[in-house]
Amino acid sequence: MNNIPKRLDQYDFLKGVAIVFVLLLHSLSREVLWFMHSNYSIGQAVPLFILCTFVLSFNSLFARKRYIKYWFSKNRVHTLFGKIIKPFLIVQFLLIMLLLLSGNSDKLINLIKNAGFGPGSYYPWIYLQFWLLIPFLYGLFKNVGILWAGGIVLIISQMLQYACSVLEISEEIYRLLCFRYVFLSVLAYLVLKYSIKPIWNILFFLIGVGYYVFLDMGVKFTPWLYNSWMSQQLPAYFYTIVVFSLLIAAYNRFSENRLIRIFVFLGRYSWEIFLLQFFFLAVISSNRFKIVENEWINSIFYVLLVFTMSILP
Repeated sequence: MNNIPKRLDQYDFLKGVAIVFVLLLHSLSREVLWFMHSNYSIGQAVPLFILCTFVLSFNSLFARKRYIKYWFSKNRVHTLFGKIIKPFLIVQFLLIMLLLLSGNSDKLINLIKNAGFGPGSYYPWIYLQFWLLIPFLYGLFKNVGILWAGGIVLIISQMLQYACSVLEISEEIYRLLCFRYVFLSVLAYLVLKYSIKPIWNILFFLIGVGYYVFLDMGVKFTPWLYNSWMSQQLPAYFYTIVVFSLLIAAYNRFSENRLIRIFVFLGRYSWEIFLLQFFFLAVISSNRFKIVENEWINSIFYVLLVFTMSILP
């Protein structure tokens, strides 16, 4: 397995790129996102984040015999609460206070339904589920092997997808469930354990692009896939791993470039940036932002404001 230092800049770079993608996804209009075919670019934000989480987590478990005890140790649980859960809950509390003070208490119903208020409110709950699953997924890959373990993960995750589709689980619940992303754990272990050859990247690229082309054509994959969030389902992650590989190659080639270092810096504070954009976008939506009559100029200013308010603080 690859030797990954404690603070690996290339993964901070990946997270920096991903958080910029998040800011663009949440600040650009649906029309602009559709026009730019965001699935092929900034739409990879969350899969990239989760892939990085799996890679770094699996690596931290490597060479630890009692990895489950280590993962659920008091120090790690305390770190999870202090760095991830508590800041998220503080932001939610502040938003609740703002809603009550501004007379928008009716919006508290949406907050409860969505398990949070603001764009991306599902992500902390996805992260928490994966945090609980990671040592068991790692043990499965380590003891059974990538081929058999990958097959098990594939079958279970797709059976759950099928069940959600057939039972018509509401989107409010589905968005909070982690299993649509779980196959990324297989690809993450593949990255750590093996070297992905160029021919495999070409094959993965063709599979991923082919899936997105079918989506663009309006093809539905129900009931085998849940009829929502289809851009972030199993076939798409073969495209994600190619984007991941290209970004790693770009970092290795231009690691001392000033722009690369900016992304590395943003990656180190990606969670803080996420929470700030989360709070800001929940308070000031693009629908209420209007400084001039021109819609395009308003959109540009709004994107700039979102970046400024999410990064500078």
